[in-house]
Amino acid sequence: MKLLLCCECQDVTKLLSQDRGCRCGKSHGKYVTDKVVEVTGPCEVLGLDNNTLDHGVTTLDQHPHGGPPVLAWVIPRGNPRVRRVSGGR
Repeated sequence: MKLLLCCECQDVTKLLSQDRGCRCGKSHGKYVTDKVVEVTGPCEVLGLDNNTLDHGVTTLDQHPHGGPPVLAWVIPRGNPRVRRVSGGR
């Protein structure tokens, strides 16, 4: 899963096939294939590991003092799965 992190308003938005934007409207993006996203604006793209997320959700009741860890990372600029485009919506 990929998330858009706006560097202006710090909003985090799940990317989908439809264009989605942050709270302040300066950053937005969408999936253009099942693995590649296009983003615009002052933003970074976060990767969220689906397997650890699924495990965390399904075993949450077994961890009353905090759920199990979920792996996340900032996808580096220049990664071929993130296309940065200029312009607005």
